[in-house]
Parts: sequence; structure tokens; C-alpha cells
Amino acid sequence: MYPVMERDGEEYVLRPMNCPSHIMIFAEGLHSYRELPIRLAELGNMHRWEKSGQVSGMSRVRIMTLNDAHIFCADLPRLRTRSRACCASWRRCTASSG
Repeated sequence: MYPVMERDGEEYVLRPMNCPSHIMIFAEGLHSYRELPIRLAELGNMHRWEKSGQVSGMSRVRIMTLNDAHIFCADLPRLRTRSRACCASWRRCTASSG
């Protein structure tokens, strides 16, 4: 999809976000409303390459792990329920880490 780039003897390739692959996985078959919500999540590495002096500190990291998740719901009430549950889970996680 994207051309290969070479930096310091290593090959790098740009990649799209995880969204297209999650949608393709979901679209692979028919789904009953009974099996919804369907949750898909993935941890992926993001590689960065900035020239010296462009960024500093934590912005200089070359590789970081991103999490990407999608929830496929049947209707608006379920979407609201799932959204509230995700926000509550996020609050618990951030509260536990200070």
C-alpha cells in the first residue's frame, strides 16, 4: 500500500490505522443482533522518525505501542450503554494509576 523507506540501514513502511482491518473482520460475515456488541481490539506499534532537533523529550521515542478498539453495536440505546461502560472502565483505570 505504501512504499518502503530506508533509514540507517533499516526498512520502514507506513501503515494505515487499525480501523480498516477491524471493519473488514466485522464485514466478513453476517451477524445476528444477539451476538452484538462485538468488540475488537489490537495493540500495534507506531514507528516514528524525526530528524535531530525537531522534537525533544518523550516526543523523540522511535517506537510506541498504541491500543485501538472498536465496538460494533446494534442500535442507539446499546451504543449509549456501551459508551457509558467504556467511560466507566477508563475512569477506573485512570483512578488506579493516580
